[in-house]
Amino acid sequence: AGSGKLSHFLGNALSRLAGIEVTVTATDSGEYGIESPYPVERLDHIAALHRYKPDLVLASWMPDEVDWTQDIRNTASVHEYVLVGEGMFGCCGDDWLTWGNKASAIFRLEEAIDSGAEGADSDLASQLKTLQTTPIPSIRDGFTTHRLDGLTDLQTPVYGLHSETVAFRRQPK
Repeated sequence: AGSGKLSHFLGNALSRLAGIEVTVTATDSGEYGIESPYPVERLDHIAALHRYKPDLVLASWMPDEVDWTQDIRNTASVHEYVLVGEGMFGCCGDDWLTWGNKASAIFRLEEAIDSGAEGADSDLASQLKTLQTTPIPSIRDGFTTHRLDGLTDLQTPVYGLHSETVAFRRQPK
């Protein structure tokens, strides 16, 4: 949640629209020491998933090369999760695990193979072969991807970078 500002204003707007109190709980690990005038419960994403068993998860600007989505998809109560941030080739989450960008993952493995890391060539080559036939993690776990362009157009990007909103919805079994 970082500062909790998004959760605060989203909760207010949803309450006005619904005509009833809507609770949007902001949680953050506190790892980055962000202070805020808005309420933010100090929990990492795993503890928050276990405590609240949410139907919907909103993750805004997940840290670069960090993936929370596998834990989110593994939480049975979650029917949908929405990611706000740079998306593919950006600095939010992991290109492959979070966004399903296979080209980026293949490029990174090929780059590691080309760098000639001693003793790693055969292991990296094996990983590359496996990756080429591996389904995108969100699809493998039964989620479909939906770009929310109407919300993307309303965003103010961080540091002047592109920002987008993407929903991942669990499909019925």
